[in-house]
Amino acid sequence: MVKVAKKLFTMSVVAMTILWSVGVAAFIPTAVNAVDCPELEAGDLFKVPGNSAVYLLNADMERMYFPNAEVYKTWYADYSGVVEIPTTCVDAYPAPSVAPYGVNYRPGSRLVKVQISNSVYAVTPNNTKVKIGSEEVAKALYGDKWASIVRDIADVYWPNLVNTGSEITTAALHDGMLVKSGDTVYNVEDGKLYEVDGDLGVAKGDVRTVSESLVSDLEMASETVTAASLVENPAQTTAGHGTGDSTAPETGVFSVSLSANTPSSTSVPANGSRIPFTTVNLKAGSKAAVVNTLTIKRSGLSDRTDIDKVWAERNGVRFSSQQSVNSNDEAIITFSPVLNIPAGQTITLDIVASLTGGGSGNMALGVVDGNSVVVGNLMSLVSYTVASVDLANYAAAVSPKVGDTATQLTAFDFQPDKDVYFRSIVLKNTANEDMSKVLDNVYLEKSGNVVSDSVSIDGRYLTINLKDGGLLVEKNDNVTFRVKGDVIAKEGTTNPGLTFVIAKKEDVSATEKATGFGVSFSDSFAFALNSVNITAGSVSITKKATSPSDTEVIKGAKSVLALVANVKADEAISAEGLVLEATGSGIASSSFENVKVTLNGYSLGTVTPAATMNFDSSFTLKKGDNELKVFVDVATDAASGKSIKFNIDQTTVLNGMSPEYVQSGNTVTDINGSPAGATLTVQGATLTLAKNDGYTDSREIVRGSTQNMLARFNVKAMYDNVKITSIELTPLTPANAINTGAVSNVGVFVDGTQLGSFRAYSSATFSSLNYTLNKDTTKPFEVRADFDSTSTGTVKFNLKFNFEDSRGKSGDETAVSSLTTVIENGTVVVGADASTPESGIILAKADVENTVAAFKLSAVKDSANFTELVFKNGNPVTSTADDRINTYKLYKGTTLLGEANPINGVTTFKLSDKLIVKANSSEVITLKAVLNPIDDRNNTAKTVKAYLTDYKYKGSSGAEVPVSDQTTFFGNTMEIRKTMPLFAAVTPEELLKLGADELLKFTVTADSNEDVVLTKIKFAVTGTGAASTTDYKLYDGSTQVGSTITTPDFSGINVTVGKGLIKTFTLKADTSNVAKDLKVFVTLDKATPGDITWEEVFVDGGNVSTNGAYLKVLPISYEKKY
Repeated sequence: MVKVAKKLFTMSVVAMTILWSVGVAAFIPTAVNAVDCPELEAGDLFKVPGNSAVYLLNADMERMYFPNAEVYKTWYADYSGVVEIPTTCVDAYPAPSVAPYGVNYRPGSRLVKVQISNSVYAVTPNNTKVKIGSEEVAKALYGDKWASIVRDIADVYWPNLVNTGSEITTAALHDGMLVKSGDTVYNVEDGKLYEVDGDLGVAKGDVRTVSESLVSDLEMASETVTAASLVENPAQTTAGHGTGDSTAPETGVFSVSLSANTPSSTSVPANGSRIPFTTVNLKAGSKAAVVNTLTIKRSGLSDRTDIDKVWAERNGVRFSSQQSVNSNDEAIITFSPVLNIPAGQTITLDIVASLTGGGSGNMALGVVDGNSVVVGNLMSLVSYTVASVDLANYAAAVSPKVGDTATQLTAFDFQPDKDVYFRSIVLKNTANEDMSKVLDNVYLEKSGNVVSDSVSIDGRYLTINLKDGGLLVEKNDNVTFRVKGDVIAKEGTTNPGLTFVIAKKEDVSATEKATGFGVSFSDSFAFALNSVNITAGSVSITKKATSPSDTEVIKGAKSVLALVANVKADEAISAEGLVLEATGSGIASSSFENVKVTLNGYSLGTVTPAATMNFDSSFTLKKGDNELKVFVDVATDAASGKSIKFNIDQTTVLNGMSPEYVQSGNTVTDINGSPAGATLTVQGATLTLAKNDGYTDSREIVRGSTQNMLARFNVKAMYDNVKITSIELTPLTPANAINTGAVSNVGVFVDGTQLGSFRAYSSATFSSLNYTLNKDTTKPFEVRADFDSTSTGTVKFNLKFNFEDSRGKSGDETAVSSLTTVIENGTVVVGADASTPESGIILAKADVENTVAAFKLSAVKDSANFTELVFKNGNPVTSTADDRINTYKLYKGTTLLGEANPINGVTTFKLSDKLIVKANSSEVITLKAVLNPIDDRNNTAKTVKAYLTDYKYKGSSGAEVPVSDQTTFFGNTMEIRKTMPLFAAVTPEELLKLGADELLKFTVTADSNEDVVLTKIKFAVTGTGAASTTDYKLYDGSTQVGSTITTPDFSGINVTVGKGLIKTFTLKADTSNVAKDLKVFVTLDKATPGDITWEEVFVDGGNVSTNGAYLKVLPISYEKKY
């Protein structure tokens, strides 16, 4: 026997585990008692272990179910208020004796209908349904997407809407709706609009936007309602079920009438297994009625023995017991659970029978109503072969494990010889397990799809109803159905736990598609299926991703996390303790102490480190995941380098601890997984310093500069959080060391933020910093300083970091800077920039800025403030173009730095703090010329070639540095003209024309300033087919302007292109002798200037001739393959 103290402790762990998983509000026990039931109140929510169903207590303390999670979430945002109670406590809260038995959708949140009808209803307060008269009404109240909120309600849940309101035939707001007008939300209650105060919560998505005319139709109430009041009573009942009469209903207060849908007289098979005889309406009076039994009366020219069984169905689902007809020609069928008929409501039942096959004549079945019988039509018994179904089983036993989900329990094949509807099946368990305790979420599957609508367990019987009232199985189709579900427990110690049979033919409901008659079976009953051998759940132990990696720990550290494991149990398991193991040099050295284990946050105790450690506190592993953590303290006098590592061994973890399954009390043997924790190694805290500035001992800076970064170190805290208390800078004495007085304002910066104050270089100690670096965190520390404008020399220093760890233990680490040389001045590098334009023609147009040259100015080791720039035209300098220059402009990017005019070919720009180049960076300047117009032919063809020959700049010290007579920084030659031709390629025709093949096509555009005259164009023809190409012709448009036989040299042409106009030229030739696959390549280029000659036109007739040397957009070329 286990000691009482240990048992009490076990219960405590169980309670704590439930608190952890459900919430503290679920249990506040005053004493530990395994059979104590929590005190619940009306409105409370509860569930039981191993079952996901949630129940609500109504005003009569009766439990009401939620048909599904969607219904629940129209009332509640989450499941935090659900209390888990023992199954032994459920009987204190019986199911309601009258409808509603379950909770309905919150009023106004959804529209509802039954699956076999297209009528749509609104849900209104007090469990009331109100029919929506038309689609137009639905749109007016619930919007164009009203159909998206329509939900099919299973027949079994429809009675929960116990009341029926008047049909809404024209658009009008109904009670329970939430509507929005402007920014205000109103609740419709008793035909009035009540403003809603507060956050709508779960009702937020159910606010409807309707027309203002519908809003204005209702009276505005003077009071308001709270948002909370909208969801405060999901039961919508009061004590005694306030939705109806407060007097308890009496059994039998209902009337029976023949339904208009009762079957007509017809011939039925004498051996039919399901023959619908009569359809009746049961209507309750002013009070709800409870139907426990009905008496069925046989009549007609037949014998009672012709009937095998009689029962009642509702929408194709059997709702009553199956009974034989007694000697009084009566069968009393029973409803379990009872059939509830809400006040004023009608329920329709089909009276169905199976026949023995030996009868003849006719018969009718009726329902006894007091002293009368409501009788259906006479059915004639004939010899008829109904559809036959062949069942085939899967006899092999299955062996699921506790915790398996959606696992196959049994299966069978179903093959009819006619089209039939398979409606329902009842399976019987002949083995020892209680299905309601070991199974959950059972369903029927066909080809991977769920086909069951509802599944219920009643003792040994498992009833499965198929969707839509039945599944069509076509003639000769052999369909495999699989019963699947979750295995949640094993109570017994033996197997098989379940053995399924179909006890009798009436347990399979299937009807012919053509006649509705019940089918026959080719098999004998009871029809055996397979056994289910349930394997007790296993325990799987794995290391979690949150478990720490190998790490160093500091002396004196407390509660160091060493291992995080997940202990997954397929079902609840109890044990009297667990065994933990450890390895490492720190076990026997007293470097570690106080090993603690927690399970789901609850401590199992603390022990001294050892190779094997027993924790003798009883606990319960809840079904599913359980988190186990191992902690250890590091001794204050722990030896550096000592280590420890904890592990769980699957073969010993519960050895000797009496592990049992809570449900069955069976011993646990299936334990898997041996996770090992992190190796914890004792190590003192320290800093790692790594130089990160990229400097070498050849680095130079310029005197007079301020806040120069002298060094940067990456500083990393190792093994612990580290507090940097102070930093000491000690100057070294390298060769030519600078006077320490020349260095000032020494500062330390972290991530750009200064630590402490500036210090003198000679005694730079930064104290009282108290800067914390978290473990494994790295930060950049920089040292910056100012230098005076007179001193030069070298700088090098030590930087010592003093620190404390989290336990207050002190330490220090030192780094050394690179050697920095302070020099007198920086330098400037000048050169032509890549953006300098190539040689070309610039046109004399008023107010047009022509780029002449671009230069890159670079400052090395110091900034450069350029005060003067001097440009000269040519080398040697020439003034020939001065009269063509209106003004020069100097730019940095788009910023104008200044304007100047040339004097004797020299242009000087005086700058004042406009052109500053930062140290070790560059700027590009652009020289542009604005030209004077050309009216005289003697003023054209002047050239400009800009040289940057002289400049002055100031360094950071302020001293001006002059540079003169430079001849290596220049732009390209630019020719100034009044006009010019612009050539552009055009794609020639690909079509080969004998004697006139287009080889090259181009346009010539004359600038708008003046006409141009083309006097010579010479082409180069190459390629494998060039030698076979002859008879060249040049065309201006369609006019031939020149021809040549062997070489396309068109000298002496005279073609004028008017100013601003474009002409198209085509070179044609005879290529008829060019062989196939040979190529002809034609080029027009300015490489040889004389290949193109042209004239500028002047009005006095004295044109100026020139060649193509400075023309742009050349060469142009084209290749043809033959």
